[in-house]
Amino acid sequence: MNSDKRVSCPVCNGAGAYLVKTQTEVDLYDVSPEPCPGCDGSGYVSKVRSDEIRGSIQRTDEDLMARHEKYEHEELPF
Repeated sequence: MNSDKRVSCPVCNGAGAYLVKTQTEVDLYDVSPEPCPGCDGSGYVSKVRSDEIRGSIQRTDEDLMARHEKYEHEELPF
């Protein structure tokens, strides 16, 4: 495997940015583009970095599922 190969960023899917929604008033929002933290706005990362990001995303998803399974039978306090 060539570790210098550049691939699309898995965070922004190669866009280099993502939209950030901020609330300006009660029912009004402002949407603006921000540089992607995964690729620093370039849209591409090395293959090794892409694998690291994907692994981190997978671990986060697994953690969320484990928490959901642990607490799915508990009643919410409200």
